[in-house]
Amino acid sequence: MSKESAMQFPLNQLFKKGKIHFFRKNELIYSAWSNIDSIFIIKRGKVKLFHLTEDGREIAFDLLSEGEIFGTLNGVAPEFASAYEESEITVIPTTKIKDLDRTELLYIINSFSRNLNRTKERLWWFLSLPLEKRILLVADFLSLKVGRRLNGVIRLNISHQELASFCGASRECVSRLLQDFKNKGIAEVKRKQIVIYITENLKQED
Repeated sequence: MSKESAMQFPLNQLFKKGKIHFFRKNELIYSAWSNIDSIFIIKRGKVKLFHLTEDGREIAFDLLSEGEIFGTLNGVAPEFASAYEESEITVIPTTKIKDLDRTELLYIINSFSRNLNRTKERLWWFLSLPLEKRILLVADFLSLKVGRRLNGVIRLNISHQELASFCGASRECVSRLLQDFKNKGIAEVKRKQIVIYITENLKQED
């Protein structure tokens, strides 16, 4: 059995262990600090995980896609979750976790571990890096989810506001830096589309 097939096997089994829920684009799946007592597995679509600042500004720290798991095993939601696009999600109550086999449990544990490592990485970006570098790192990450990267060119199908949310910054600051990138000839900015050219100078700055 290939590595891909080995990973797909517990995933397909897990899809059968819960109840399917459908969410519209931007529909809230759960709120932070709410009691959810469930894990959520994305069967189709994408899910955004985020927090809200005291003044209501959204800071997104992850964008999950098919096969990825989120939620909690201790009952209390650690973040907000919303459907980034129309999504189909399997929900498994934590009371049913004890009925899962070892392979399924390992898949869940590994998925939560990857999520935690990504969250730690994003936190380091927010606390340690200037916004210029955060934009480049976030763009590279999002190219795997809502765009593509080919031959040093990142193409994102998102708005300035969405990019700003994932950078932990205001839309005005991100728009100003994107315009600066554009003036330097390393970016193209259109409505709902951002193109960034990863030059040797940018690589050295990273």
